[in-house]
Amino acid sequence: MRVFQLECLGDRYAMQRHVVVDRGPEGLGRSGFKLGTGEAFNGTFPQDARLLLRESQPGRELTDVLSNTEWCFLVNRRTCEVVRSVCGDDGVEYLPFTLHEPDGTLLSADYVIVHPVRFCDVVDRAASELEFEDDDPRGEVTSVESYVFDRARCTALPPLFRVPEWTYDIFLGEPLARALHGAKISNLFLHEVEVR
Repeated sequence: MRVFQLECLGDRYAMQRHVVVDRGPEGLGRSGFKLGTGEAFNGTFPQDARLLLRESQPGRELTDVLSNTEWCFLVNRRTCEVVRSVCGDDGVEYLPFTLHEPDGTLLSADYVIVHPVRFCDVVDRAASELEFEDDDPRGEVTSVESYVFDRARCTALPPLFRVPEWTYDIFLGEPLARALHGAKISNLFLHEVEVR
């Protein structure tokens, strides 16, 4: 069993060329936090969600996976279909949005937020490099340097999931990683997680 962590920033060496998203879609209001916590929208995500780029982000080259600072898996519809073919609809929401220039001009209506809402308790806290509130290893995790997953708890992982220690991170099982690699998805960067 191999597991990979999604690198939301994508190709850091191409960020001057590629579209880089540094804000969430408009109109989410207080529910915007769900994108980072993995809480399900359950049909409340706006059907006309718009995401405006900032003028300070110069790149306009569209990629299959959009680089972003919002801890989201932003993909075009071709990539979404690959994800959906492996994951189905169980434990994953697919949230379409339109991408716009800073002045509101439509740049693309081809993108979807792949939003995993399933959590798996697989982190080996003792072996991982985690920082805890008040330095209490039983307490809340405040940052993650690196993960180690417990092999005994990784026997039936879904293809796409989060962990309760740090809800922002998104993990892919080997079948999904292979499917995306086989489809030659651009700007997809994954880091293998140690499983022992």
